[in-house]
Amino acid sequence: PRKIDAERKRMRDLLDSWQAEVRQPLTEWEQAEEARKAKHQAGIDQISLRLECRDLDAAELKSNIAWLEGMAIGADWEEFETEAARAKDKALAALREALAAREKYEAEQAELAELRRKQAEQEQKDREARIAQEAAEKAQREAEAKAQAERDAAAHRERELELQDERAKRAELEAQQRA
Repeated sequence: PRKIDAERKRMRDLLDSWQAEVRQPLTEWEQAEEARKAKHQAGIDQISLRLECRDLDAAELKSNIAWLEGMAIGADWEEFETEAARAKDKALAALREALAAREKYEAEQAELAELRRKQAEQEQKDREARIAQEAAEKAQREAEAKAQAERDAAAHRERELELQDERAKRAELEAQQRA
C-alpha cells in the first residue's frame, strides 16, 4: 500500500505540474485581463470620484472641470469607452451645476460682505454724528451753566454791594446820631 500511495502521489504531482504548465498561458492572460479591467475601472472610478467634489470652492471646481474636459476617452478604453463617456458626461454636468451654484453663493457672500461693510460704515458715521451732537449739546449746556453762574455771581455781587452800601449808610447814620 505504501508503494501504491507513493506512486499515486508521484503521478498526481506529475499531472498537477503538467496541468499548471499547460494552464500557465491561460492564467497569465486571465491576470493580464483582470489588470486591464481593473485599470479601466479605476479610471471610471476616478471620473466618478469627481462627483463627490461638489462642495469645493469655485477655483477647485474649475480645475476639476478642466481636468475632465482634458481627459480623452477613445479607443484605448476598449469596451469601457461608453461607460467612461457616460461617467465623464455625468461628472461634467454635475460639476458645472455645482460651479454655477458655488459662483452664485460666492457672489451672494461678497454682496453680503459689502452690505455688512456699508452698514458698519453707516453705523460708524451715525455713532460719530451722535457723539458730535452730544458734545455740542454738552458744550451748550456748559455754556448756559457758565452764563447762569456768571449771572448768579453778578447778582450776588450786586446784593453784596447793596448790602455794603446799606451798611455804610447805617454806619453813617449811626455816626450822625452819635454825633
